Order: sequence, then structure tokens, then C-alpha cells
Amino acid sequence: VPPPTLLWKTNNQVLESTVESRSGSLSVNQLVIKHLSRSYHNVHLTCVATNNNVTSPVHASLTIIMNLRPLFTRLESPPKSLRVGKEYHITCLVAGSRPQPNITWTLGNVASHAPILAQTEHGVNTSTSQVTVTASRSHHGQRLTCTSINPLFPAQPLTDSILLNVTYPPVATIELGRGVSSVVKEGQDVYFNCNVDSNPPTYKISWYRDDKAIYHSPEDGVVVSGNSLALRGVTRHWAGPYVCSASNVEGDAHSAPLNLTVNYAPVCEDSGGQTEVYAAAVGSPINVSCSVEASPASLKYSWVFNNSLTSERLPGNVIFTTP
Repeated sequence: VPPPTLLWKTNNQVLESTVESRSGSLSVNQLVIKHLSRSYHNVHLTCVATNNNVTSPVHASLTIIMNLRPLFTRLESPPKSLRVGKEYHITCLVAGSRPQPNITWTLGNVASHAPILAQTEHGVNTSTSQVTVTASRSHHGQRLTCTSINPLFPAQPLTDSILLNVTYPPVATIELGRGVSSVVKEGQDVYFNCNVDSNPPTYKISWYRDDKAIYHSPEDGVVVSGNSLALRGVTRHWAGPYVCSASNVEGDAHSAPLNLTVNYAPVCEDSGGQTEVYAAAVGSPINVSCSVEASPASLKYSWVFNNSLTSERLPGNVIFTTP
């Protein structure tokens, strides 16, 4: 007596000073906090009761402890690009969760995601999680995602992600154009394509036959355009192994060779060693040779003797063929 005055205070600031009800010796001051925000976490509230200026006020205190979902999830300075074969440490920072969040990592595309092992440490108000990625060609274009979930708020995850841009040297493969065989006849056209997988894109594609460079020369029937090579009206001299090479800032690559066979009718060898005039005595034997080139090399020879009086096919028993 008299009835006390009741105040709610925090940090010496009065929050509520109205007594809602009194019943006998009981007085009640009810503090209502609408729209409780995370700023109230760890706030100390004190109810102070006093009814005179002689005795010290009586007080009772409490501390508000809140369960909080993460405030943000953020990848810390993720790399803009990754070089194939190099190891990268990528960190995810999560802040503001209480209790501590569960942090998971996944790597994949829209169709499938694979979990990744990580090292996670929890502090007072922040958690950090780190994964180690050794960049490979298969990682290019995949999305690396960090997800944090407060176990008390499972329906409210927070994520941050990066689309991996992995740079790597080219891989080149050579193939013939549609409908073109690796065995052709003289006079036909031949088309090659150089298929390249690289990141960043190639800045140069080159062509070789028998390790000799092929250059764009339309007047000679050679057309180089982009990743294609066209040979117009091939001759037997264009037979052999063809290779394409591709270059980007990460390196160079050569395809496996593709062999082109050009079939042609028999022609005399260009060796210049064939005898055209033979001298012999009457009745003596003469060995007359004929050396030719052809593809395929399976040949059938026939000989005809011509003079001013007659033309005679020689019998098979006087014809000998050597490989």
C-alpha cells in the first residue's frame, strides 16, 4: 500500500507503463509486442514495481531467445572461370540462423544433381562451408549450389549458386561429309569436317595431309571454310592421311588421322626408268617390262605385238607378273 506502479523497460527505456488490472493486492501490466522481429533476439526486458520513494524498486527480468531462419546464404567471391585440372576452394557464408543451419552442396544440371562433401564450421551468428572442386571438362555448364536450411523452418531454404565456366584446350575429331566415303575415284569431290569441343572457342583450325599444311586455294580445287575442307575433283596425289588441328588460348589439339584412298586407272610409273626401244638379234629372246601404278593394285596384264604387217596378242605363258 499504496498499489505499485509497474513499468516495462529495456536498456533504461520505458516500453509500457499502463496497469491493465488490479485485483486486491495483485496488479498486472501486460506487455504486448506486435510483429516480433529478429531485432528482439537476446533483448533483456525488465518489469519494475515501485510504490514509494523510500524502498528500492522491485524488478523481474527475462531475455527473449528467438528461433531464426537464415538471414542470407552467399557464395564468397566465387571464381568467374575455372581452368581444367586446377583445384578451387569455394566458400559459402550463412548468417543469422538459430539454431545452426544445415548446409548442403550440389553440383549438376536441371535433370540431375549430385551432393558434394564439404567442410562446415559454425560460429556465433555465422556458418561457413567450403567445397574443393578440381575442374574437369564435365563440370562446364553445371551449376554449383549451396543451400542452407534451419531445421525448424524446413520449408524456407536459402540458396546461392554459380554456373561453372570451365576453360579447357580443344579436342578435335575429323570426319567425312555426309554421303562421302573414305574410298573415292579420281575426279570425285571430297568433304571433311573438323569437330571441335573447346572452351573458349577456337581461334584457328588448320588442315594437314602427310604432315604438310593444306591452304585455301580454290583455283587448285582446295576450299577451306570454317571447320570444313572441300577437295574438288581429287587426283591420286591427294590420297593419304588427313588431320585437322584446333587452337584456343588454352592450347592446341590434333585429330586422329583419317586416311583417304583414291582409286584410279593404271598409269605408267613416273620413274622414267622404263625402256621404250629394245635392240636384239633375230631369234634371240627379249625381256620387255611394263611398270604401272594403280589403285586398287590388283591388275590384269595383256600384251599385243604390233608391226606394219600384223597385230598379235601374246599368249599367257610368256607373260610374267611380279608384285
